[in-house]
Amino acid sequence: MIKGAKGIRKLIFALVISLPALVNIGALLALIMFIYSIIGMSSFGNLKIAGGVMDDVINFKTFSSSFVLMLRISTSAGWNDILEPLLIQPPDCNPDYITRPDGTLYKQDIGDCGQPWLAILFMCSYILITYLVIINTYIAVILENFNQAHAQEEIGITEDDFDAFYIAWEKYDPLATQFIKFDQLSLFVAELDEPLGIPAPNEIALVAFDIPIVQGDKMHCLDILMHLVIHVLGNVEETEEFTQLREELQIKFAETFPTRVKTTKTSSTMTKKKEDVAAKTLQRAWKSFKTQKNLRNITQLAKMMKNQDDAQSNSQKNTGVLGLGRRLTNSLRHFFGASRPTSAISRTSIKNMSLFTDKTKVKTLQVPNVRVLYPNVRAVSQSHL
Repeated sequence: MIKGAKGIRKLIFALVISLPALVNIGALLALIMFIYSIIGMSSFGNLKIAGGVMDDVINFKTFSSSFVLMLRISTSAGWNDILEPLLIQPPDCNPDYITRPDGTLYKQDIGDCGQPWLAILFMCSYILITYLVIINTYIAVILENFNQAHAQEEIGITEDDFDAFYIAWEKYDPLATQFIKFDQLSLFVAELDEPLGIPAPNEIALVAFDIPIVQGDKMHCLDILMHLVIHVLGNVEETEEFTQLREELQIKFAETFPTRVKTTKTSSTMTKKKEDVAAKTLQRAWKSFKTQKNLRNITQLAKMMKNQDDAQSNSQKNTGVLGLGRRLTNSLRHFFGASRPTSAISRTSIKNMSLFTDKTKVKTLQVPNVRVLYPNVRAVSQSHL
């Protein structure tokens, strides 16, 4: 409950840091009560107990009862009721004698009567010193330390934040080696509460911290904590006092963390990121080169296949045109060389033709050669198409 309630935790923190001052104030209050108990016992120890508030327990007859009565009055509870019996005067008391516990009378200056001026001065001074000064000093000290705790919280980092840091560290370093792996850094920082924690994704912020990385790709808890604190507090002005203080802290850290001194820095989060970016850039360049090379090979192969297809199609076209020419020539030759049917030719015409052929030579029609008409194969193919 205390860990979850931030306000209660702040109050308890103020109370804890106030304990030394509260002990000193308590010692001063005890001293004042002791002094006034002695004064009250010597001045009002023989006072007549006439009933009312003053009785066999509440009185100034012994030191213990007087001290308890002073403790009660220090809270300002019923102090006026205690003051009234101290103002007793004759005839309610004997101004010459006091009565001892065994019943005998003993002569004394004021007897068992009170002294009004002394009682008023005694009670008022005690109330002023204890209740109005010392008791309020308790409140002042607590409030001052509460303001100090609030001021530390406004700065951004308190002791509770450091405790929370090491509580989260135990999960990642159960053997207390003071080191964690580099790949655990992002998860660890994301698990921390504010102000030290940085929610995921936090890779860019951690790279900017430039946290050292030692052998084995490990990181020390102090290096991580220091860089997180610097991130929360911001940039600090570099002065001579600050430089001297930092050197003293480094010496103190070296004594407290000897394993950190023995390690050797091999890299950092910034260097690690640069190496990663450089490796990815080289991989992209190599992949791009391989892709371009494969595209050039594919293009050349496509051109070669196209040329082969064009040559094959041209040869097929030439073969088709020549076959067409032969077919046309054969058809014409068959047409002109074939004899007509007998029904279409009269006997007279045949006789005359036979007589005419005997006397003179008849010139026969020549079948034209179609190949001569199409000397250019490409032109013939285009006209055919």
